[in-house]
Amino acid sequence: MVNEKVISFINQALEEGLEGRRFQNKKIHGLATRMPRIDGARVEIIPVVLDDDFEGHYVGMDDDFDLIMYHTISNTVVKKSLNKGFGDADANIVNATDVSLVIYGKASTLCVSADGMGFIIQGILPDKFNAKIDGVSFVDIQVKSIKTDTLVILQEEFQGFNFKIGPENFLVKINYTIESTFSKRCFNTCN
Repeated sequence: MVNEKVISFINQALEEGLEGRRFQNKKIHGLATRMPRIDGARVEIIPVVLDDDFEGHYVGMDDDFDLIMYHTISNTVVKKSLNKGFGDADANIVNATDVSLVIYGKASTLCVSADGMGFIIQGILPDKFNAKIDGVSFVDIQVKSIKTDTLVILQEEFQGFNFKIGPENFLVKINYTIESTFSKRCFNTCN
């Protein structure tokens, strides 16, 4: 719930920040997950976005677009906030969710290297999420690292996938954290 809203906010910032002519042929996806796909005797792990019927739609590398992005969540660390006043029995909870923004690009069309694309996106990513989410008092967005080794990212994201990526294409992985502070008693368990 919180992470999906923050990722949607980030995608809006990316849409607005990547408005130059070279970035017009882009596709920015939301939260993806890795799913197995059987291709003969081989099992491939590919990124998909699930629709409302939990049907997976491939969101990875595609020749139809010069720039493709999607997010994946790998982990959430939970801790109690230390910013409570005297006498407060229930401390706020802080969820620090590790997210990766995976970027596929055509260097020749975009006129930028993997390293350059990483810095462009880092400059666009917002630091804070200021929209109101019931029960959430604070959301911080923090870039942790930028990985630009295309072959390593290819092996991480597309395990068993029979696809070779040429030097004119790149993959970038920007690892960031969504840190949200909330009170446990403020969330309903049902809609």
